Amino acid sequence: MSELKSTINAYSKLDLENLPKAKKDKLNNMLMDAEHKLTSEGGLPRRPWFKHQIYAPGFYTGYGVKTLPGVREAVEQKN
Repeated sequence: MSELKSTINAYSKLDLENLPKAKKDKLNNMLMDAEHKLTSEGGLPRRPWFKHQIYAPGFYTGYGVKTLPGVREAVEQKN
């Protein structure tokens, strides 16, 4: 946990406006990679077109967003 806190502190101190292009590109690639790791090729149960595993519209809520939709809906359905 302390490593996470130190990383957050270091990131918050960055002057992103004046960061050299090479470092901006590296940071952007790292952020994109982290976001891609939060997706699943198979998608959500009964909605394979929603690939993101952290947030997506709920199965019963239309466009209402649910966090951790796969886990949350399994718990709600006692599955």
